[in-house]
Amino acid sequence: MTAWWRFARVAVSLGLVWLGLNGRDLASWLIGAPAVLAATVLVVAIPGGRPLALRWGGLFRFALYFVAQSVSGGWDVARRVVVRRMKIDPGYIVHDTSLPPGAARQFFVGVISLLPGTLTADVEGDRIIVHTIDVDAGPETALRELESQVARIFAGTRRDTA
Repeated sequence: MTAWWRFARVAVSLGLVWLGLNGRDLASWLIGAPAVLAATVLVVAIPGGRPLALRWGGLFRFALYFVAQSVSGGWDVARRVVVRRMKIDPGYIVHDTSLPPGAARQFFVGVISLLPGTLTADVEGDRIIVHTIDVDAGPETALRELESQVARIFAGTRRDTA
């Protein structure tokens, strides 16, 4: 594929994303056109890394898992705020991951912070320091399950079980 064809393909793709986000608002293109152009230049100019080997079935299962955990965790956090008698024992736990450095581990670390009641505080090699709303609520088990779900998305992970 020639460089110009790749540039055009990326520009059209990003332009369609902008169009999808802003609809038929022509005034938005005052910002959108420069943004699409700048993003296209960056995408074309920065060399790509090795393509990710993803398992689409694992990604679909993860999406369902993530939505369920988000709703469940959000409900739990909301209950803890509203019902004052519920226990809140915030603190830090250390989770030793078996995910290899790279995309799978970065994804895992990011998703921890997206789920209600948990926040990635630090990463030190294979150790992830997680702040949790209740250290006695079994966050280690939840993190192991999340890690297993992430491993099912990325081929070639140490927990390559799917």
